[in-house]
Amino acid sequence: MQSFIKAVVLLVAAPLTAANAYALEGRYTAPTGTQVEFCAGGDLAVDAAGLSLVETYIVDGETLTIASTAPNSPCPDTTGVYTVSESETGVSFILIEDDCDIRAADLTSGEWTRTR
Repeated sequence: MQSFIKAVVLLVAAPLTAANAYALEGRYTAPTGTQVEFCAGGDLAVDAAGLSLVETYIVDGETLTIASTAPNSPCPDTTGVYTVSESETGVSFILIEDDCDIRAADLTSGEWTRTR
């Protein structure tokens, strides 16, 4: 099964905080082709290799936590924790801890590009 989660690109290099987590809201594409949409309220819509699912996410400072709650998740009942690293052109994720190898490989595949 191919990678299934992607992440976030910010339009500006503002630091991520709980107060401005809305900056992550939007659609992003990973170098692997995975597409995600960070929605208001903490839903993360994922579309990867024909698999569509909705997970949940929380941003606390520069830390992103993703929980696999979807029944069709390749890694059910797992949580991944990442540091968000911004650049002028996108966002990259640095692995802190994740038992889901598929998600970790996708999120750390390189810089994510904001598509809307």
